[in-house]
Amino acid sequence: MLKTAGAILIGAVFVYAGFHRASMLTHRARLLQVFLGAIGQARQEIGTRLTALPELLGRLKADQPELAGFFSHIERVWTREDYLGFAGAWREALIPLNLSAEDRALLGEAGGALGRYDAGTQAAALERVGAALERQHEAAKDSAGKNGRINRILGVAAGVMAVILIL
Repeated sequence: MLKTAGAILIGAVFVYAGFHRASMLTHRARLLQVFLGAIGQARQEIGTRLTALPELLGRLKADQPELAGFFSHIERVWTREDYLGFAGAWREALIPLNLSAEDRALLGEAGGALGRYDAGTQAAALERVGAALERQHEAAKDSAGKNGRINRILGVAAGVMAVILIL
């Protein structure tokens, strides 16, 4: 009885791991999509309205609720006494997010351009980053579709195999 319960529990862990990995792939694709919206909005705000950086952060935080924590973190870090600068605060806020190294590098480039150059150069940099991020997003969607299904199937197969081996 105890052996059966343990086998089922171990099998469930494998199934959970497969489904969790698949959901992480989907989450990355969704996060990139949200960042695309934020980068586009920032490009518009800077390119047409010449919005100042502190005001831009407030607008992005209000208009992009899924990234509100990200922008709040930037505001907190940016205004600390051990001043990192905007680009450093932006890169630090990217660390806990479910992104690949390439995603972080692209988004870090966007943060490095904000507030550093004139409005036209910032808008051009954000447009370039947006185009590259769009390609990353498409690749992430494809990966989530293909690899997500594979991860779920492997999780279930590993769970069933574990149960069979234990019993």
